[in-house]
Amino acid sequence: MTRIETLIEKGQALFQQGAYPLAEQVFEAVLQLEGANGHAWVGLGSVQYMTQRHSEAEASFLKAALFLPSPTQALSNLAVGAHETGREADVLLYLKQLRAYDRTRYAVLTRRLLPESQAAQVRVVAIGCSPSSGSTLLADLLDSCPGIVCGPELYVF
Repeated sequence: MTRIETLIEKGQALFQQGAYPLAEQVFEAVLQLEGANGHAWVGLGSVQYMTQRHSEAEASFLKAALFLPSPTQALSNLAVGAHETGREADVLLYLKQLRAYDRTRYAVLTRRLLPESQAAQVRVVAIGCSPSSGSTLLADLLDSCPGIVCGPELYVF
């Protein structure tokens, strides 16, 4: 395990214990060593959010989304933060971006964060078949329709 990974784990442990100032110092130290570390940006954003610094948290989560290959946690946090601060247009924006990375999490957060009238319009579709380009094409076509989310393909042999 690298020094960076060890520091991130330490910051996450401090965060879980509620030691937010110490966790913040650890995540900032990681970012001094490696400014493009998406996990450290998520950790720092989480500390900022828990200490009621919502604008700073949003900026940190946006940076994390830039640096992570799969920014599902950062986008999820952005959607939840926008919802809790009453910015529904931003909720939709972040959920739409999240959909490209994790359709299942998108469906769960859509039902949790959007008003019931909007969330009820989202339908989750599961495709179960042997793996093929046809099933992938069908999943992509369904997913491109507004209000339909096709979860990960289920492989049945």
